[in-house]
Amino acid sequence: MIVSVDAEQLAAEVFAEAARFAARTPERRAACHLWSALITSPTVDAARRAIATFGDERTQSDAAALLGRFLKEYA
Repeated sequence: MIVSVDAEQLAAEVFAEAARFAARTPERRAACHLWSALITSPTVDAARRAIATFGDERTQSDAAALLGRFLKEYA
């Protein structure tokens, strides 16, 4: 799926999402994982692929789900 959402803008929103949760919680880990993928990738689709390249499986799954949730908000 090709997404035409600005990765920088999305990263800023995900960063704010991470701040809503306490440190070391699964929600914070997922948001930070997604943020890391977004800021190191040129596009949202590249970030989606990058999610699976680091971290543990649960955090990867949670980050992918969070990305899906944010993309639905843009639709």
